[in-house]
Amino acid sequence: MMRLERTRSDGSREFWEAKRVGKRVKLARGVIGEEIMTITSTKEHATSAIAHTALARLIATKRKAGFTEPNALGASVMPAEMPRNPALEERIRETCDEGAIGVYADWLQSQGSPAGELIVLVQALARKRDAKKQKRLDALITKLGLPDPDFATWSWQPGGLWGSLHLQNSRDWMDESFDAVGLAKKLFATPLCAALDELRIGILRWDHNDKDVPGVIAEAAKQPWAKSLERLHLGDVPDDIDMNHHVIGDVGKLVSKAFPALESLKLHSGSQSWRDGGETFGISKLDLPELETLVIETCAMTKQRLKHVFAAKLPALTRLELWFGSTEHSDATARDLAKLLDGSVLPGVRHLGLCNHEFAAELVDRITSAPIATRLETLDLSMSTLSDDDATRLAAAAARFPKLRTLDVDDCYLTPAGVRALRTAFKRAAVISDDQRDFDPADPDDRYASVTE
Repeated sequence: MMRLERTRSDGSREFWEAKRVGKRVKLARGVIGEEIMTITSTKEHATSAIAHTALARLIATKRKAGFTEPNALGASVMPAEMPRNPALEERIRETCDEGAIGVYADWLQSQGSPAGELIVLVQALARKRDAKKQKRLDALITKLGLPDPDFATWSWQPGGLWGSLHLQNSRDWMDESFDAVGLAKKLFATPLCAALDELRIGILRWDHNDKDVPGVIAEAAKQPWAKSLERLHLGDVPDDIDMNHHVIGDVGKLVSKAFPALESLKLHSGSQSWRDGGETFGISKLDLPELETLVIETCAMTKQRLKHVFAAKLPALTRLELWFGSTEHSDATARDLAKLLDGSVLPGVRHLGLCNHEFAAELVDRITSAPIATRLETLDLSMSTLSDDDATRLAAAAARFPKLRTLDVDDCYLTPAGVRALRTAFKRAAVISDDQRDFDPADPDDRYASVTE
């Protein structure tokens, strides 16, 4: 497909698109930002060759009228590569020493790279604020062509390198031209990522996120720093994003291969179950020997996905948080949690979140009689259909939770009486219950998971 654009006299941008399918030439034109008003047409020619020639003439006519091919979104970021020293980077990762980073900064300056001075300035500003040095730092960021916050944000380590990096496309995630993998490749290949601790990935291209996220992970896997990355968050998106439409792709095996030293993994994804072709949210074959925390926020926890969680090789896991969703998108039930609750799988879990589900009543009955109760230090049942009746039964079994120090029942369906029952029973635990949803007592079944789509 050919897409051309030009700026109109009123400052808006108009587009023209053309695509040949056999003997047909399909055309579309409109104003960017007003795609709903797009005008389309189709013309069929006698042969494919004639259609090809006709399309070429149309494109030439549009170019003469001032239309040009649009620059890919984000293409201007970091036009020049930065020199790197793999040996020095390895030393930095091994020692975590600011002095080693200083040596790297000197080497970069000897290579004529502004990145060396940038690192020195970050080190100085970490010790003492200085408006003049901050201004110089901002100028170097511009000189290097580092992306603006629409595409990436980062935090600095005191040593002058990036500690965390968040990739996103808040400029226009509907823009098909955005090259998420290309942007990631440029950023990952900088010396600033040499000792990265945390990577977060948000929305890249709305309709292609399930391909872009795995592509970015695969690009990160090529970098030496990926082997020591400690924290990964896929689906780091604003709260107002429709979860069921946001997906991260099939990532279980990719994450395990790319980031073997992960200590914390957070996944936030729906499933787009209406789409055909490919897994839009896959978590199978997780194998992370050092992972301590796993959080899966979803409204589509199917039986199959839950099986993949329980089949994961996570010997160091102590914190597990699972979201489920409504029965419309999630068919997993309290019964499917049996192996987790009896300790057959993930036996090291001490901090457990079973959130955003519609089976609170059955779950309370199961967890209060399960072996896991005696070792839990945290129990999170928030965003679920937990009621006063459920709270009463949970309170009656408080003695089964001797180590519990935090009980989260926020965003459920408790009345003040239900909350009081829990606080009275769990005297040594902090009971979190700030927000509760209203419901009609005459219709006790009218309760839902908090995030359903």
